[in-house]
Amino acid sequence: MEDNDCDHLKGAGKLIPNDPRVRYASAEIHGNTYHYIIGEPGSMPPISTVFLIHGFPDLGFGWRYQAIFSVCTPFLLPMKPYMAIEDLVAGPYKHLTYMLQFIGPEIEVAIREREDKLPTLSRSVWLSEDELSYYADQFMLQEAPRMRGPLNWYRTRKIDWEEEQMLANKPITLETPTLFIAASKDEALPPSLSAGMEHFIPQLTRAEVNSSHWALWETSTQVNEIIGEWLRSQIGNAARPSLKPSLY
Repeated sequence: MEDNDCDHLKGAGKLIPNDPRVRYASAEIHGNTYHYIIGEPGSMPPISTVFLIHGFPDLGFGWRYQAIFSVCTPFLLPMKPYMAIEDLVAGPYKHLTYMLQFIGPEIEVAIREREDKLPTLSRSVWLSEDELSYYADQFMLQEAPRMRGPLNWYRTRKIDWEEEQMLANKPITLETPTLFIAASKDEALPPSLSAGMEHFIPQLTRAEVNSSHWALWETSTQVNEIIGEWLRSQIGNAARPSLKPSLY
């Protein structure tokens, strides 16, 4: 694949809201509707597909500086026995206290419409006016209560745990080449949580950036360089067009 095969994705830097260089689509799976952004090469077929997952309160748009891999969130084995958030916070995981607010009703009650809280918040240096507006618009697409869907991910931990128990007593080895980028200042997911990942992911490559949880934005250049070097080590120069921060 030559560089000019991805020309339609270059030249304007990071993604912008409603960027014409990518497609916005949705898919219904098991009764749930999932929205996604897809970036494709121009005249040539893609070499392979990279599937990116975002967390809350981010959107797929959070990958606008780059597109790939696990940043901040380590691989953890299924926990046994189950521990509720309240128990985790009372123990060694006090940095997860924010989840108590997420599983409660306060946020749903406080954020009902687009302008409920935004005027009272200080501006982030990592989001332009257009980007902030895009985030607000996306969260307001749901019917009221607007924030229930995203917050329900934190309320279903027990259900998730029950589904994972089929794996809890089995040997787990992930043979896929994997890149994990830790953020040294991440208070929610400190790098120490990733200790021992090598036991389950033999082909693990580690890297670390001097950033908070929002590493994709704060250290985008460094993250992209790490991703690019890792891609070169895996599939050689064929990945070269994907190394530019402007691709996705």
